[in-house]
Amino acid sequence: MSLGAIKSHLSANEIIKRLSAVLKSKVILFVSVDSDDRVEQACTDKEWRGHCIFITQKEDITIVENLSGCLGDLTQENWLELAKEDSLSFVEYNDAIFYAQLVEIRNGKLDKYCLFDPEDSIQESSDENITSWSDIASIADNDDDLFIQDDLGLLVVFSNKT
Repeated sequence: MSLGAIKSHLSANEIIKRLSAVLKSKVILFVSVDSDDRVEQACTDKEWRGHCIFITQKEDITIVENLSGCLGDLTQENWLELAKEDSLSFVEYNDAIFYAQLVEIRNGKLDKYCLFDPEDSIQESSDENITSWSDIASIADNDDDLFIQDDLGLLVVFSNKT
């Protein structure tokens, strides 16, 4: 299984604006779609249209699904730039390759940063209770907010050309 998402109290518009700045990329597609169609709409000829995210709202929480994987490439500095003085979390894992990442920012300060990336031989954790990629996967799997239901949401595609 593979899952990656930002969870925040920021509005969808604010997240899009900040991501555009962090990714140094402009929005090239912004459309309301059913969650069942999000991947199909984000692709052309089985290729991502660009850096793709899918945004849903659950009460006062904004969930940003990392469709194309672009958020996994953000650095700690990028995450702090994205959060500014606000709070957000990002959790991502892929059990096929034993990869996982967890970022928690509280009031603009990095609270937790954990990255397990076997491809680059990285095993980094600022939390002594998180010692492997599977610990992060468990955190994600137990957070019901991160699972997209049959929701209408916003598909946002940023240009991936520099």
